Amino acid sequence: MPTFLSTSRATTDSNLDLASAGWSYVEHDGGALEVLEVRGGGAKSWCFLWPHRMVVQALSEGVTFTCDERTAVLPTGAVLVIESFGARTKIDAAPGGAFRALFEIPSVENVGPSRARLHAPRVGPVLALDLAAPQTFIAAVAPTTDVLCIGRVFGPVARARAYIEENVEKDFDLETLSAAAGVERSYLCRLFQRTMGLPPYRFRTHLRVAHARKLLAAGADCTDVTYTLGFCDQSHLTRCFKELTGTTPGAYARACRASRSEWTTSPAAA
Repeated sequence: MPTFLSTSRATTDSNLDLASAGWSYVEHDGGALEVLEVRGGGAKSWCFLWPHRMVVQALSEGVTFTCDERTAVLPTGAVLVIESFGARTKIDAAPGGAFRALFEIPSVENVGPSRARLHAPRVGPVLALDLAAPQTFIAAVAPTTDVLCIGRVFGPVARARAYIEENVEKDFDLETLSAAAGVERSYLCRLFQRTMGLPPYRFRTHLRVAHARKLLAAGADCTDVTYTLGFCDQSHLTRCFKELTGTTPGAYARACRASRSEWTTSPAAA
């Protein structure tokens, strides 16, 4: 797995801010989508792990993506499909550039490509910019082309990742994690960073925020989310959440409630 951020910047995954990042929540027949729209402002950089499929659509010129140490332009309207825990992909937008990301929340746990392999994102078709989020997502994931495997998740990393996923709310140390992986601590940290693109604790933070987003979108209280997922306190949740999403847990929950209310009262939902 390539590393998309240098080691010295491994803890900086985005520079989104409240002024440019807008969140919403949309339900559809296959489950639901969390929608992030980023517009205007200066140059923006964003990277996030998600346990389900994710689609990014360029809404203007100036949007690029980086994967496997290669950077490519995402043409206006084109979509990028990223598999569940796929290859770490970084999205950049030039000043004034815009894109939206659609995060799948399936109604049932879907079985995606083998998690023993790392899958590259694939560029899908160019779609209309005014297409509704569910239709954009369905059209993007519809092509049946094979998902490109660009590497493997070797045994120690696979075991460490599984341990983190199963114990995401716990405050384990690296000795415990390396014992679960069956290798020495410093070796595991190097291998995990090289494979997943970020260190083990950072991977856990991404997972915690991903779970927090789903819980908040479903109506959970910020305090409950804080302690359910092992954050030290609500300020710790807020700090991690805002760094990775560009907004606060409270603002995110309100945006999801508002968009859910709009969806349930719209003629299309009737």
